Amino acid sequence: MRRVEHGVVLGDIRMISDPLGARRRATLFGLLAVVIIGIGSGAMAMFRPAIDPGDAPIIAAESGALYVQIKGKEGPTAHPVANMASARLIAGAPENPARASDQLLAEIPRGVPVGIKEAPGIIAPAPHPLLHWGVCHHGKTTMVRADTEPIPLLADGDGIIAEANGHQWLVTRNGRTMLPPPDEPLGRSLRRRLHIDPKHPVWRPDAEVLSAAFEHPPFHVPEGALRVYDAEGDYWLERPDGITHLTPTQYDILRDSGATTHHIARKELTSFPTSNAPIHLPTTELRWIDFSTVCVTSAEGTVATMPTELTGGVALSGKSAATIFSGLPAGSVGVDTGYGYGIVSEYGVFHRVSTPKDAAALGIEGSPSAPWRILRLLPEGSELSRAQALKPLY
Repeated sequence: MRRVEHGVVLGDIRMISDPLGARRRATLFGLLAVVIIGIGSGAMAMFRPAIDPGDAPIIAAESGALYVQIKGKEGPTAHPVANMASARLIAGAPENPARASDQLLAEIPRGVPVGIKEAPGIIAPAPHPLLHWGVCHHGKTTMVRADTEPIPLLADGDGIIAEANGHQWLVTRNGRTMLPPPDEPLGRSLRRRLHIDPKHPVWRPDAEVLSAAFEHPPFHVPEGALRVYDAEGDYWLERPDGITHLTPTQYDILRDSGATTHHIARKELTSFPTSNAPIHLPTTELRWIDFSTVCVTSAEGTVATMPTELTGGVALSGKSAATIFSGLPAGSVGVDTGYGYGIVSEYGVFHRVSTPKDAAALGIEGSPSAPWRILRLLPEGSELSRAQALKPLY
C-alpha cells in the first residue's frame, strides 16, 4: 500500500526516498510534543499555585492596587498603601511586591488606607550613577541639577561681581568673598586695583543661591602699623611673629592703606622668621568675564558657568529658592546630606528620612553624599518614617 500511495502521489514506485513517511513522523512527533507540554502546564498549575499573599509583606493586586500587610492580634490585615516608599517603611525592609490574584487577596481581611501621600513612588535601584549636584541661575530662573557629568568650573584668574542683599561679592571658582562698601577707603582701593568698572555685568542671584557658594573671610587690612620690606622687588609684610610674603597686587592695596616701604637687600630677609598669618586681600587682578548662566556646584561650593540659558526640567511650586529641577530620569534617589539620609524625588522634592532604620527599610542606607548647601534650595516634603507611613489617609 505504501508503494501504491507513493506512486499515486509522487509518480514513482521505487521508494528510493520516503518523504510521505517523514511527514507522518513529523506530524506524530508534533502531536506528542503538544500533549507533553499540555500535561506539563497542567502539572505546574496543580503543584505550583499562585503566590499566597499571606506570606508577602507587600502585595500588588491584579488590578494594580498596592497593599501592605500589617500584623495584628487577630492576624494580618491588608491595607491599601499610597506608594512603594510607604509600603517599605511599614514592612521594615526594601521588599518588592508579590503578585497576587484579586481572588486570593479577597481572602485576607482588609484595613484602612495608609501611607504618606507625597512620598516617592519609584526609587531608582542601587547602585545608580554618580551624580554631580549643582544650582544654576539665569535671570529669574534657579535650577537645581543632578547631572552625571560635572559642569566646568570658572577658569583660574576669572572673576564675577555678584550682588545680593545690598552687598557686593567677588566670585571666583573657589567661592565668594565680600567686598567692602564702595564708599570706604579699602572698598575704593580694591575696586581701583582690581579694575572693577561699574559697567561690568553684575550677577544678581537670590541671597539663598549665592550663599551656596563657599564663603571666604571678607577682605580687610591687618591692624596696626603697616611696614613692608621691598627686597629688590620682592614684597614682605612685617607681622608680630615674622614676615608674610605679598603679591604685587596686595602690596599696592596696602600702600593705598598707608603702609610704609623699607628697601632692604634680599639677603636681609633671612634674619626674619616667616609668619603663617593669612593676608585677606586679593592676590592678583582678575579677568572679569561676560556670563550667561552661573552655577554653584559640589559640597565645596565651587563656581562654574554655562554659555546657555536654562531649559527643560520640572517646574517647582511653592516658596523654595529653586524654581526648576532637572535630573533623575530613573526615579527618586537616596542621598546622605552629612546630617542624615534623605530622598530626592524625580519631581525635585526633598524628603528627610527619620532614622537609619527607616533608611534601611527604604534601601538607601549607604547612599552617596549630596551637598546640603544645594539640596536645601529644593522644596521639602513630608518626613519619611514608619510612624508617618502607618497613619490612615483619612
